[in-house]
Amino acid sequence: LSHFYGSGLKLVVDSGFEALRRSVLTRLLVAGCVAAPVGALLLAMGMPALLDGEDASVAPLGSFLLGVTILVVWFEGVRYLKLGELRSKQESGEIKMSVLEESLTYWSRFTYAAKHGD
Repeated sequence: LSHFYGSGLKLVVDSGFEALRRSVLTRLLVAGCVAAPVGALLLAMGMPALLDGEDASVAPLGSFLLGVTILVVWFEGVRYLKLGELRSKQESGEIKMSVLEESLTYWSRFTYAAKHGD
């Protein structure tokens, strides 16, 4: 459960595992299919200017975007794998929905709704 924030647990409790799976997959697809190619393109376009010693190059921006994308894909990929494990444990009865609700209650202490009664 430590791989999921309160918002993810709330999705599972309210809408089921499929809603959180779609959310994680959306972030994976956006990072992998949009941000990574853009970062690689910027890196490739700016590399000649960077190697020539020009002051303005987009290569550092491209490498930064590519690096952040790799971290997001790694982080969301681990969350996706853990979601599958959590789902199988819940379906086998090893983890009950009440445990997820208790964890959600713990996380809700740190949210706006818990502080303001919404």
